[in-house]
Amino acid sequence: MPIILTPVLIAKAAGRLCEGLISLLESQPSIQILGVIHHEKAFYEELERINEPFILIMDIDLFGEKIFEVCQKIKGEKPYSGCILLVNTIDEKEKSQTAGANEALIKGYSMDELLDAIQRVRFIKFLAYGPKEEARPIISQQRVNS
Repeated sequence: MPIILTPVLIAKAAGRLCEGLISLLESQPSIQILGVIHHEKAFYEELERINEPFILIMDIDLFGEKIFEVCQKIKGEKPYSGCILLVNTIDEKEKSQTAGANEALIKGYSMDELLDAIQRVRFIKFLAYGPKEEARPIISQQRVNS
């Protein structure tokens, strides 16, 4: 049976935690990593390039408090895409909701929690905006790596 890929863009500082996140997502046959961004400037350039529904996973450690403003901006410019914020505190999680994040996970989250969050956002965003062939490529057995 064909697999419908969930495109994911990661914005997180380089390091072992980022490598672990990438490994986890690469192990999921239904997830396509569009890119991994380690610097804020490259992040904005990559956003301009992508014109399809995707799920953005952003780490507060890369953006600081600006992450909430960035999330609001993305929600306004790319409403068909979803945002998952990785935060440090309950207060930051609450701010994430105010900023329009679809999900916010406090660091220390389990891998199952992250994968569940991706599935919830995928279900809400991609079903709400309908299928776009270029954004939801169907593959058979082989995984497409970016």
